[in-house]
Amino acid sequence: MDLSRSFQRFAEIGLRHFNPATSAQSAPVATGSLQVYDRFVSDREFGIKKRLFLVPGQYEPEWAQLVKLEGLPGVWLQEGMNHDAAGSIYASVVVLHEAPFELSLRRRTGGTARASGVGKVLPSLVEYAKTWGDFSRYSGNESSRFDNVDYTVCSWYLPAGTDVDLDTIIVSGTKKYIVKEVTTFLKLTLVRAQEQENP
Repeated sequence: MDLSRSFQRFAEIGLRHFNPATSAQSAPVATGSLQVYDRFVSDREFGIKKRLFLVPGQYEPEWAQLVKLEGLPGVWLQEGMNHDAAGSIYASVVVLHEAPFELSLRRRTGGTARASGVGKVLPSLVEYAKTWGDFSRYSGNESSRFDNVDYTVCSWYLPAGTDVDLDTIIVSGTKKYIVKEVTTFLKLTLVRAQEQENP
């Protein structure tokens, strides 16, 4: 019995790679069906931000790629995957994580100052990459400059291999975030950051 046939019957949605710099999309790299996971039996954000994409047969994601689903809105991260097998692989289950925020990744460049302080030139923020990601707030941090002001300490989920380090400033809309830590979460790049006090 070919178990992949049951998955093929419902595989009607194309998965396309998405280029954040140009907004261009590739031809479909896989075709599957989209499933909603019950958030009450998993982490608190699963049913809100995550979906399961079921692909017949064997599929190996390119983890660094953002993806879009044919006929559906939104940009998605590829967070993880499991193969279903019975003797051989008959399906691939990809965890998709919604990425609703368009981000500009910037670093400071230039800037000079004489010993006297005269003629000081402040460094400027220069964009070196664009991407999409998801934001998760998990605590607050008191301002060092203003009383009764808290700043968000948060997590940014970005595609695997995103070029981000402690010198990166993440810009989302009018807000800027200072990178405090860079690690991984499953196949994603996970960034701990704090909202910048002096934009």
